[in-house]
Amino acid sequence: MLAYPVIPGVKQEYLCPVWLSRSQGRLESGYDGLFVESAAAVADSRCAKPAVLGATIAQNTLPNPNPTVIDAASRGDTLQYKNFTVQGEPQSESSCPVKDQFTNALEISDGVYIAWIDRNERSAGNRRLGTPGQLKGALVQREWWIAVTTSQQVAGALGSGEDIPASVRSEYLQFRVSRAIKCQIGSRDVCPLPSGLSGSIVACKYLTTGSPSLYINSSTPQNITVSINPVGGISFAQPAPQQPQLWSFTTAANGGMRFANNTTSDRIYWEYNKKALTNALTQDSFKETGYVVRKEQLLDVFTATIAPQLKLTPTQTSDLLGEIKRESDTLSQPYVKVILLPRAILDKYLPVSISPAPKNFSRYFFIIKGTHALDLLEEPQLSPAPRTSFDALELGTLFPAQ
Repeated sequence: MLAYPVIPGVKQEYLCPVWLSRSQGRLESGYDGLFVESAAAVADSRCAKPAVLGATIAQNTLPNPNPTVIDAASRGDTLQYKNFTVQGEPQSESSCPVKDQFTNALEISDGVYIAWIDRNERSAGNRRLGTPGQLKGALVQREWWIAVTTSQQVAGALGSGEDIPASVRSEYLQFRVSRAIKCQIGSRDVCPLPSGLSGSIVACKYLTTGSPSLYINSSTPQNITVSINPVGGISFAQPAPQQPQLWSFTTAANGGMRFANNTTSDRIYWEYNKKALTNALTQDSFKETGYVVRKEQLLDVFTATIAPQLKLTPTQTSDLLGEIKRESDTLSQPYVKVILLPRAILDKYLPVSISPAPKNFSRYFFIIKGTHALDLLEEPQLSPAPRTSFDALELGTLFPAQ
């Protein structure tokens, strides 16, 4: 933009044009900033060098320019001053990953996509039970988002509050079960990014919920039924239940499960409604036992302390760490509390029934939340999960909804 700085009410014999541009740069203080730069449009000693916010700026000039001389005899034909406002592009209604951060996406409706970030890697071996394709290492659960590419769709697709409205959220989760779950893990081959998503995301919201894993070990094959009825319902499960909140399968000696549709898995992975559980926990009070560590030491608490005390297998440890890694980026405080949720409260709000009943059923849920103080907590009494001819173990985390 070409502009002429003037002082209203003060007589000026000439005007010095300057170029105005909106840009991003580094301030002399070292901070990055968005600002308006001014650069002289003429090379004339009468025109002072314009002030510039940035640490460096090119002095742009026109070839052989001259100031604009005001003709005192004119009547309204000279340049006039007026106020103007430099406006940027409207900011996104939600903080979203950029398009290339998503591994896959599917269009749900016009301008509305379910997109996800997949940190799994594929290799020639190390196949996980029930997992399509060849995966490298333990399965890391994907991060799910609803992304919108047109501003007209934002309110209906995402709602106006922090959470996606329950009615449309259930539709998204059903779409995820029926369509998105068929996409190959750790690859874009089956579900590439749609062209309509490229460079045009205006808003998005996080869809992933809390995710426990249930393991059942039986020394002899037997038919098992599992019923899970959490507060707020089940948001997603893998393998999917044959009936609402109900699984039936046959155990294998290696800890695997074979379901009626011939699907095999080494665990039942299910997701609860995080907001519903967080709200329910406000109705109960309990003594906090656990650990307080620096954020960068969070994984060490589980690998060096919790997993050895519980005598978790490498697969169980990897599954638990996968849940923590997925959510830990949401913590902004320097310290982290790791609190063991009491079994009585766990059974109250996330009840699980197994028939026939195992000889031992251990459940360990850890609330993980940020804090600004390195408080001291009494350490919990963690006993190894007993290994019997028929036992069950459930591991989960809760990063409370903000």
